[in-house]
Formats: sequence, C-alpha cells, structure tokens
Amino acid sequence: MKHNQSEQGQVLIIIVLGLVLILGFAGLAIDGGRIYSDRRNGQNGADAASLAGAGAAAMRMEDQGFVVEDWNCSDSTFLYQVRLEAIQVAIARAASNGFILDDDYETDWNGVETRCVGEAFNNGMMAEHYIDVITRITTETDPIFVKMFYPDTIKSQVEAVARVWPRQPFGYGSAIVALNQADCSGNTNGVVVGGAHDIKIVGGGIFSNGCLAGDGANYEAIIQDGGVAYVGEQDGFMNFFSDDAKTIPIPVQHVDTPLPDDYYPQFNLDCNLPAVTLRRIDHSMNLDPGLYCITGEDSNYAIKLAAMDFLTGDGVTIYVKSGAIDITGGAVLDLKAPGANPVNNAISGLLFYIETVGITVNLEGTPASTIAGLIYAPYANVTLTGSASSQTAVNFTTQVIAKNVNLRGSSDLNIIFNPALTWHLPTKLELAK
Repeated sequence: MKHNQSEQGQVLIIIVLGLVLILGFAGLAIDGGRIYSDRRNGQNGADAASLAGAGAAAMRMEDQGFVVEDWNCSDSTFLYQVRLEAIQVAIARAASNGFILDDDYETDWNGVETRCVGEAFNNGMMAEHYIDVITRITTETDPIFVKMFYPDTIKSQVEAVARVWPRQPFGYGSAIVALNQADCSGNTNGVVVGGAHDIKIVGGGIFSNGCLAGDGANYEAIIQDGGVAYVGEQDGFMNFFSDDAKTIPIPVQHVDTPLPDDYYPQFNLDCNLPAVTLRRIDHSMNLDPGLYCITGEDSNYAIKLAAMDFLTGDGVTIYVKSGAIDITGGAVLDLKAPGANPVNNAISGLLFYIETVGITVNLEGTPASTIAGLIYAPYANVTLTGSASSQTAVNFTTQVIAKNVNLRGSSDLNIIFNPALTWHLPTKLELAK
C-alpha cells in the first residue's frame, strides 16, 4: 500500500497540538488551585480576625454586665470603647496570620470596621440590638501560566462578619410567654386572659406560641410598652387596649414556629453544691439568700400556702424539682430574685425554676405581696391571680415563661416587667457571614 507523501508528519502535528492543550489546561488548573488557596487563606484570616474582635467585644460587655436595656449606638463612652477594642484585636489577629489591616478599607479593601444596630431599648418585641465586626481582606495571586494571557496579578476579595449580642431577657422582652403550640380547645392552652377585674401589663407584652384566648367579658387587659401576639389561633372575648386606649389588632403574627433556642435556656442548678434542700414549704418561712431545691414529696406539693401564711426571701432562687405550687387564700409573698452578685449558687434574676412536667403553679397575690424575678416553668401551667378579697391592685414584678399562662383578675392585677430584675441570656456571638 502506497502512502501519500503529503500526509507524512500529520500525527506529529496532532501530538504537538494536544500537548499544548494539555499543558494549557494543566496550567489553568495549577493557577486556579493557587488562586483558590490564596482566597481560602484570606477567608480564614478574615474569619479569625472578625471572631477575635467580636470575642473581645463580648468579653468586655459580659465583664461589665452590659445589658440590652443600656443599648445606644450613639454612645460615645462604653460602646465606643467596645467597638474600638474590637477593631484593635481584629487587626492584631489578622497580623498574626500575615495580613496587614487597618480601619480604612475603602481604598484597598483591607481593613476592619464595626457596625452598630439598634438604638435605645424601647421594650419592643423582637428588637434587634447587636454589633457586627466586619473584616475585609484582598489577596493577590501572581499566576504562572495565565500570565501569558493576563499580565497582572489576580485579586480575590473576601469578607467576614462576626455578630455580638448583649445580655437580653429571653422571650424577646415579653412579660408573658406561653410555649405551648396547641390549639384553643378547652380554654386552657397558650395564654388565657379573663376574670372580672382589669389586668395591666407594664413594660412588656404578651406572646403565645399557640392559642390566645379570652375568658369572660368584664375585664380589660391594658398593655403598656408592648404588644399582643400569637402564632396559633385566637378564641373567646378579647378586650385588649394599649396605653393610649387604642385596640391592638389581633392577630399579630410575627414569630415563626418552632421557637428559637433562646426560649429554652438550660439552667444547670446543682443541688449537691451549697444549697438548701427541702421536701416542702408549708405555712410560714423566711429564706436566706441562696439556692433552694424542693423535691415536693409531701402530698405532691412543693409549696402550699394559705391564709395567714407568709413566704419571704431576698436574693433567692427556688428550684422546684417536683411537686405543684399552690399559694391562695391571702397568703403573703415577699420574694426577690438575686441581683448582680448572687450568693450560695443562686442565679441572678431567676426566682422560680420549675422543671416538673404537667404540674400546676397557682400564685395568688395580695396588695402586701412582692414577687420580683423570672418565673420559668417551660412544662407547667402557671396561673397568676389577684386576691379575691382585695379592693387594691396586686403587683407582680416578674416575667413568666411557661407552657400555659392563665391571668385571672379576681382583683386588679398589675404585672410589671422590669428587665433589670429578671434573668438575661448571656452575651453571645456568632459568625454571621
């Protein structure tokens, strides 16, 4: 078989072209890998810097006991110093990873800044108050093969945002929170408001994760500095007014189920530490400051008080491990949660922690009664009532978070939510971007 002279060498040309293509793709792969690696290093550096700065801000706020009620982005003293320290720490952490940054990133996109969100606390539900520590880094890669087509270095810009929240009351500042997602059947689920007298909630609102129900028609629920909201359904007669006598629209749905973890804090109360363990509180008792653990083994009651009984204690946290609570008939309460410096393993702002499932907590107050602090009973049914024999309003300075909450006006009942006297979620941070 004869071969055409003109066809000789074609294979060699194909091989050469193939090698060029292979080398080109290999070069792109190598340069692409180097660009990706540099960009990844830049992102790691930005993440580390933002987290370090946010961590410094969080530690400063936590050490100072700074709470959301003190929030003001225009503050030229404390918050300014917090933000300045965050920038300095972020720059130092970036430098330790080989990135030179400053507080001016506009020209070269290499720098750190802070952003403050939220103004002075206004007791609004779901209010956003936080500081963002933002780090921007630009990396440059000098390509090897791509340089034949693109002579300049290749820049990659990355950004990291670490967010810091101050201490804040959980339940988003609502005075009354019901966690139960059930419907309104039986008029017992969620938040039930009723009775024959007025109920006033000052400094916070009402939130139900399920039902919001009205029981009766001879009352008004007056809400000051807060709203009324529910996720599930509404039933019965509702007679809600704001402090300027305008009806609050119902429903007000602004929270998706399920509730965030902030509604379910974990209290690690250890009764083996210095604490007083009781089987039952009955009749009259004065409690010294500290943590009290109650087993409730006596007749299924942890606390049972009636007329002429009293229970007093300043700086106390009462941990009910089992048993119901029944305080009725004119019993006098004078209970205050610990302040900023609790003793004997009590917890600041926490008055009652009730972990038993399905029990009832009945708190009937008198004009002489004082309750200050958080009542946290995520699996229990809590009823707050004014004394039936009183012609004077009963005042509870509290935040109630329970499975179901029933507010009854046997006399006028005032629930005053003062964030300074209740438990706060600790300062927290996260990498937001």
